[in-house]
Amino acid sequence: MPPFLVPASGLSPEPWPNGRGVTRTIHRVSRPDGSQDWSLSLADLREPAPFSHLPGLDRIFTIVEGQGVILSFADGEIDCPPLV
Repeated sequence: MPPFLVPASGLSPEPWPNGRGVTRTIHRVSRPDGSQDWSLSLADLREPAPFSHLPGLDRIFTIVEGQGVILSFADGEIDCPPLV
């Protein structure tokens, strides 16, 4: 089976509410009530920003391009290098 490729250039940017980045949704699945079940997306981080609160959703955060980021929490930090 050939790989499934989705060119990022063909995805529409969705600005974050805080204006500090954009998300490009690759695929989204909704529940029967219309709430989000899961999604796969690419985000462009423009500057340091707090994570948006998305109640009921867990996140898997992977840097796919660039030098990586550091996520800061009240009790410490997590270094997020690319592709880890």
